[in-house]
This record gives sequence, structure tokens and C-alpha cells, in this order.
Amino acid sequence: MKKLLFIVLIALMNFSVMANDQISSVFSPARNHTEMFVKGRDGYLSFYFLENGKWQIDNSSFRAAKVHGEVCAVFETQRNHSAVFFTGEDGFVHYFFVDKGVWQHDASSFAVSRAMGKLSVVYEKQRMHSALFFKGDDGYLHYFYAINNAWHHDGTSFRAAIVAGDISAVYEEQRNHSAVFFKGADGLLHYYFLGDRAWKHDGETFKTTPVAGDISAVFEQQRNHSAVFFKGMDGLLH
Repeated sequence: MKKLLFIVLIALMNFSVMANDQISSVFSPARNHTEMFVKGRDGYLSFYFLENGKWQIDNSSFRAAKVHGEVCAVFETQRNHSAVFFTGEDGFVHYFFVDKGVWQHDASSFAVSRAMGKLSVVYEKQRMHSALFFKGDDGYLHYFYAINNAWHHDGTSFRAAIVAGDISAVYEEQRNHSAVFFKGADGLLHYYFLGDRAWKHDGETFKTTPVAGDISAVFEQQRNHSAVFFKGMDGLLH
């Protein structure tokens, strides 16, 4: 559906480009408009943004690595600009961000483990930086976060369950920290959140039905808590 919507939007904007499956959009407060990152036919990333009331395309700033897997965009408030993560042909996560008005490429900070499937990116307000979750080549969840603009890796706190499907991260205001939902090897939804300054695992609350599709987490301000949606094995939305 995302691919179809993007192709329709591109056609309406009179852009001559063919989109692939890897697409991610983000709202930019700096431009007060949506921006999009998409894998092109040549395998490289393209960036669509609005400038002076017209759509612009940047096809040249991301030639350091081809896209092979998931693409995830995020708006980074500390830089007042969008950034993007994607899985490259080498199997590792690549990160493009803007510094002093120029796109920078980070191909080394996430080389601890190859990304096996979906990426999920969230902006962590307490650290004023984006953070990243993905399934590593060991089957477990890996978490990358920034302290003083240096990336740190946590590959040990999530050993209670193997990841076997979609991942969805969310920033929880009540805890001032990110949390993450994913489908485990048992087919059920698993939830990691921060409590007493340590990661906590909840593999019991969501045993009503196994997960059969994508997972989508969101923070509900009226309840001051996250919520999660997924397709169950019964074919219904839960």
C-alpha cells in the first residue's frame, strides 16, 4: 500500500522516478511539510523535500551505499533536519544525517551485527537523538542509542525472547524513554520497557492471540501510555 501511494503521489508531482518497496516518510517541522526517502531503480536512496513551494529531489547525496533492506526516516530535533537509516548490501545498517548543512554517512557505528529484517527508529527526547532497534544475526533484539553524540550498543538486555517478526518502537513520555514491541519465536507479542533504570520484559500480557502480521505502536497522550495494534491469527485487528 505504501508503495502504491508513493507512486501515485510521484505521478501527481510529475516526477519521473520508479519507486521500489523501500519507502519511508517523515514530517519535517523545519519545512512544515512531509519529506520522503525511497530506494530508486538504481538501488540508491533518493530524498524528496519541499523548497520554495516546489518538490525537490536529491539523488546524489546517498551514493556511498546501496539500499538492500528496510528504510526508516526520523526527524532529529537536535539537527533540525531529517535523517535516515537503511540496511545496505553488506547487511549492516547505514545512517545518513545532516551536519552543518551537508549529508554525512555513518557506515561503521552499527557494524556490530547485521540487520535481519525490519528496522525501527525512534527519537529519544531525553537524549536529544534518534535511537535504533533491529533483529541481529544472533536472532535477538539490538538497541543503539546515543550519549553525547556517540553511539552505544546494547545487545544483551533483550535475551528473554528471540525476534521472529515485525518490530515497532515508541517513545513513552511517562517513562521518558523508548520502548519496543516485537513478535517472538513463540508467535506472541513481546514488550520491553524501562523500569527502575533497567529494561523489563513483558511476554505475558499479550497472550490472547498470536501475531500474524505487522505491528504498529503509538503513544497515547490521553492515557499517558503506549498502545499497540497488530493482526492476529484470527485475521482480526488486535
